Order: sequence, then C-alpha cells, then structure tokens
Amino acid sequence: MPIHSFSQEKESNNDDIYFESMREKFNLKLEFDNDLETFEYNDLNSRYSVKPNTSLRTVLGFNYRFLGFKIGYSPKFLAPEDFDEKGETNVFKISTDIFIKKKWIQTLEYSYVKGYYQEEIGNEDINNANFTILPDLKTQIIKGKTSFVLNENLSMKAIINQVEIQRKSAGSFVPSLTYEFFKLSDENTLSKTQSFNFIFNAHYIHTFVINKKWYANLGVAPGLGVGVNKLTEGEFDVTTRSNDLIVNVNSFINLGYNSKNFYSGLSYELDASTPGEESVVKYDSVRSVFNLSIGYRFNPPKFLKNSFDWVSDHTPIK
Repeated sequence: MPIHSFSQEKESNNDDIYFESMREKFNLKLEFDNDLETFEYNDLNSRYSVKPNTSLRTVLGFNYRFLGFKIGYSPKFLAPEDFDEKGETNVFKISTDIFIKKKWIQTLEYSYVKGYYQEEIGNEDINNANFTILPDLKTQIIKGKTSFVLNENLSMKAIINQVEIQRKSAGSFVPSLTYEFFKLSDENTLSKTQSFNFIFNAHYIHTFVINKKWYANLGVAPGLGVGVNKLTEGEFDVTTRSNDLIVNVNSFINLGYNSKNFYSGLSYELDASTPGEESVVKYDSVRSVFNLSIGYRFNPPKFLKNSFDWVSDHTPIK
C-alpha cells in the first residue's frame, strides 16, 4: 500500500501534500561516486594513509515501490593514470533498501575492495613519494542498518531511491542502528583484523523544496557505538582482542532536480569513525564521498507489478 493516497486531481494543486508517490513507476538510476574505504594510521614516528588506486566507481540502481537495489563496481576505463605506480584495485558492492510499513527502513550491504597502496601523509612531492603497493590487502564489509522516521511528512523514499517526490519542505529525526562485520586482511603479511561494530546515530534530516522541481537535502548524525575487535598476526596466529568505544560522525548535503520522469542529483557525504586509544584497530576510517546521479522513471513490466502486489498483500512490507 502507498504511504499516502492521492487522487489524480489533487497531486499538483493541494498545498497540504508533502510528497507525491512515484511507486507505480520503475526507477533506473546511474551513479558515479568515490565511495571507497580508506584508512589513516597514526604511528609514533609517522602518519600515513592506505588508499585504493581508483577514484571513481559506477553504480547501477533499480528501484520500485518498497525495494531499492544497487550494484557498484570500478570499470577498467576509469583506472587512473598512475595505475602502474600504485597497483590495481578491484571493487564490488551490492546493497538494498527495504521500506517496512510507514516509518521503518532496512538497509543491507556487502562490499569488497582488493588492492591498496600506502603513502605518507604530508608528502607533497610526488617525485619523492614513497608508495608501497599492497596488492593483496583487501577489505570485506557486511552491513545492516535499521532506521526509524519520526515525522511522516519527510519522505525518505524521495531521498534514498526517488520512489517519491518531496513537494513541500519537511524535516525529521531519523535515529538508526548500524551493525557490521568488517574484515581487513593481507595474505603476504599474515595479518588479519576482524571487527563487529554496533553504532547508534541520531540523524536529523531536512529537505528544502526550492520550487516544484528543485530541492536540497541536509543531514547530520553524530554517533556512538562499540566495536568488538580481533587482530591475528604472524605464522602462529597470535591473537589480540579489544572491546572499544567508537565515535562516529556522518553528514551529507545534496542538490537535485525532479520531474515526473527524469531526475538527477549531486551530493557530498562525510563519514568518519575513530576507535578508542587502547583498541587493537590502529586506524581511523574516513569516507569523503561525492556522488553524481541521473535517473529515469517508466512503467514496469506486468509480471513485476503482479509480484510486488502479492508481497504487499501478504506481508507488512509496503
């Protein structure tokens, strides 16, 4: 069932309508972003970063009614010019967003990155930069996120997957709980870090409708959590464990255009997490993400519509 029910005559004329449903349209979206896991180490004698040797990732998204599905990878033609210096990076990511009843959102995600390089922070002379290629260093993340929207007038479907169009400015607190399994490993160094992280974020998100087709979204979310970590090193698998407090900050801003069929957007997101001083995890995780997206809505094939009708009729997923 839709979150709100609209008659055809009132969709564009009633100022009391906060958002318009596009749930009967199938959304196809193409995105370009740099959403890749990077790390910063702070040793006593030096500071250095560990980065993948790719700057762009392509994402193809499919969205219809309550379900959003994305698959992302980094194609060869987007490889940087210094490919030979810093090594090859392979990227794969898949995620889905499920909307349950009116206010609950469930996100599931898996990502894999293999091939990094290490560089000293503050070394501005590229000719003297000491790159260490880490071809077998890889990260794997399995993540879930459960969110609850307090204000029904704010459409998270409009923000996340464009299944709705926000027609009137609104904001809401959106508390969320993120739980993830993170693995960082390198076969050459016989080192492996595994973490189970649980983070609670107090999001506040606001959509500003500039006119009928332009909008801006702002969000900020301080967060606290706990990490259960295990570091395994050496030929004999020497293991060190720690349970740590995690401080997290997430914020984003985006500007977009929305018509009945065509939509596009440009956004920036910052997500940073820092473990406790006594943690066996000796790095800060930082994501500074730019995203450009374009999309188009069209009528779905009949078999898809009938399948989603059955799910809505027999489950609380709407």
